[in-house]
Amino acid sequence: MYDKSNGCSRLRKFNGLNLAWWHSYKYGITQIWKQFADEVFAPLWHNLYPKHNFFRKHGQVSVMVLHIMYLEMVYPSVKDKLHKILDDAINLQAKTKVYVMDLIFLFEIAIPVVCNYLQKNTNVHNR
Repeated sequence: MYDKSNGCSRLRKFNGLNLAWWHSYKYGITQIWKQFADEVFAPLWHNLYPKHNFFRKHGQVSVMVLHIMYLEMVYPSVKDKLHKILDDAINLQAKTKVYVMDLIFLFEIAIPVVCNYLQKNTNVHNR
């Protein structure tokens, strides 16, 4: 499509190449899971499934997505509390402040970006 002779310039006007939306989504979900495994997902896992092992590198994307959806559903009920904690950060230890900022990043940026990415790109295929 992009050769030095520009022979496909007309073809580029009418065609596009989209590869592996699923793989990008899977990578995003996996990175969120790994980044927040110790601080968020392990405690959540042990609370939900007390007798089961938690795996930092989980093999099933559907399991990771399910638990990320759980977090997304609970966020409205804890959003104000997290922001209030951050607003009162004068009394917090640096580690705690970073943890709260990481949680807000997870809820407000990481999860929505990855989930919206799949939703938008899935709609492209459904047209």
